[in-house]
Amino acid sequence: MATPTPWKMEDAGSFKTIDLSRTGEIAILTLCRPEVLNALNWEIVAEITRAVMAVRDDSTIKALLITGKGRGFCAGADLAAKPRPKEAAVPGGHPITMGGATAAGMRAEWNPMMACIQRLNKPVVSAVNGVAAGGGVGVALAADVVIAARSARFVLTFVTKLGVVPDLGATWMLPRLVGRGKALPMIALGEPCTAEEAERIGLIWRVVEDDALHAEAINITQKLAALPQTLALVKARELVDAAPGRTYEAQLDAEADGQHILFNQPGGSFAVGSERFKEAAKRREVSSKL
Repeated sequence: MATPTPWKMEDAGSFKTIDLSRTGEIAILTLCRPEVLNALNWEIVAEITRAVMAVRDDSTIKALLITGKGRGFCAGADLAAKPRPKEAAVPGGHPITMGGATAAGMRAEWNPMMACIQRLNKPVVSAVNGVAAGGGVGVALAADVVIAARSARFVLTFVTKLGVVPDLGATWMLPRLVGRGKALPMIALGEPCTAEEAERIGLIWRVVEDDALHAEAINITQKLAALPQTLALVKARELVDAAPGRTYEAQLDAEADGQHILFNQPGGSFAVGSERFKEAAKRREVSSKL
């Protein structure tokens, strides 16, 4: 995939299918194709990637919130979308068939978009308003914290309606979050999962009332942005994601590596926090002697 055009917060008007704004130290990425429930086509995929990379490279932004405009979060791939312009066709070694073109496009653009979100060097929150279907489930679950409106639904119809496999990371995230016993039936049966059920089985963090979703999402994202060191959450994410493939001893070693990095951060929060803790302890000791 070609390197996306550099983008800065002041260039927000350059996007056509998303909106990227900021509130204090958080960026808010809103999918803006409400007429098709924010379904994904090649244009919005490219713009999401550009926006997330801009957030990654902006040191004044500490956390990212992703949500959708209108009555849905994301309906997955836009099956009625116009073909990609020939001059922007993606390269690939596959035969020019529908399957070959799909696989090449996923590897060149759609998968890199998901990796940008899931591996962002800052905390990510997704606020699911309305339906998250197909690839939209993958987009939602790529966040560190997922909250949903009470009216939200999670639907995987790849197998039941399209005869294809789930993508955009859904087959990686689902069994890790809810286990094979829940993940495979969700895929095989394609039955909608309510927000309440999603919270109960551990698919998401929390359900909130529809009219409180935006405010709660902002609140959570601001809390993450205010962490003493957001890198600590990024490292914790890496540890949690890698744990299923490691032995207990290997995970202990990886935790030690993480502490090595974080304790040695220049001006790191641990040094500052430990000094504050010591000062507070001294004040309590002096106070107890009075």
